[in-house]
Amino acid sequence: MVAAMPPDLLLLDLLMPEMNGIEVLEALQGRMTFPVLVFTNMSKESSRRRCFELGAKEYLIKCKLSLEEPVLHVTRHLPA
Repeated sequence: MVAAMPPDLLLLDLLMPEMNGIEVLEALQGRMTFPVLVFTNMSKESSRRRCFELGAKEYLIKCKLSLEEPVLHVTRHLPA
């Protein structure tokens, strides 16, 4: 689906039922033509580092963000 219709941006959580976010990044590696923003409550440095190694543009801890901050981060990465 991503290859046929690449999104403008991908918001990704790490804790998901079928495939975790790191597995999604691994599956997309080398094919991402769009920014990936990881929104999660996992604050482990190893997860953060791995996401950046796999191409994530941002790694944001949801519980530390105000209600307005996600909108600012998304807007920053969307095409004009």
